[in-house]
Amino acid sequence: MASLLSVPKIVKQWDICVMVQVQAKDSWKTSKFQTVRIEAGTIYFHFNPKLCLTEIETLLPMLKNQTKFDKNEVSEDSNGSRESCNTTFLKVTLTTINSQFAIVEILNPMKFEDERTFIGYQYLHIEDNFGNATKHGFRPCDDGWTISLPTKETRYFFLNLNPFTQYAYYVKTMTISTERRNAQSPVQRFITKSDQPKFVNKLQAYPNSSSEIVMTWLPPTSANGQLKMYKIRAVLVRIQNSESRNYCKDPLKEIKIENPKIESPRTEKPPISEGCKCPKPKDSVYDDENADANIHASIELENTLQNFIYV
Repeated sequence: MASLLSVPKIVKQWDICVMVQVQAKDSWKTSKFQTVRIEAGTIYFHFNPKLCLTEIETLLPMLKNQTKFDKNEVSEDSNGSRESCNTTFLKVTLTTINSQFAIVEILNPMKFEDERTFIGYQYLHIEDNFGNATKHGFRPCDDGWTISLPTKETRYFFLNLNPFTQYAYYVKTMTISTERRNAQSPVQRFITKSDQPKFVNKLQAYPNSSSEIVMTWLPPTSANGQLKMYKIRAVLVRIQNSESRNYCKDPLKEIKIENPKIESPRTEKPPISEGCKCPKPKDSVYDDENADANIHASIELENTLQNFIYV
């Protein structure tokens, strides 16, 4: 949502309340030739997860009798909790790329004034065959990004990758809701190395003459790379008493081989339940809200104990 609010140039009486705008990113946009003033009343912003506090604070100069917002008017916890607000550029690189795994490393780890507000780094990756993957939107039924559990390690393994496949990845920090600073890397891409191809399909062989064998097959379901050639190896196996066979009475049987049909893979999508409530993947077991509340409580308890003991 590019422009969330639209009101006359001078607002004299009414309050403005903005709540539960999931995709709102910009709070206010006016022309450079236009000045907006709010003569009386105030504004309220709550539960806008992708609306940063810095965007909301651009409204502050428009209020005539107010110099700052309190928590009842603008929540620091529920606004901007799922957006990259006040973001620092995070430099990441891949140190190892294999056919089934890759190792990513952070070159400039983030430092916080209070390390207790830092939950960890999250490493995200997705198959990106067309090179058009965008960052995870944190919406129900959104996309297929694989998101790691938060960790403070600056080195991470992307596992269970497919050979000779392009992937997109990026890294971001995860903090408690009251921490204003965060860091995130741009989306980068890599291609895994090739691997041994799978077995060919529907391999068949039949004699065409006394000195010739015909073989047919279908390509492997997964080539795991660029398939350039096939290698055929034959081993002579002598059958006992084959020289005593009377081929006039017991000739070679003619085998008819039908042209194999290549079946296209099924592309049916899994059904989506009503209300677009997708089940969480097995590797996504981190509860953001509960973890945030627990860390807040832990910090408050630690600060209270320190003040009680040392003051």
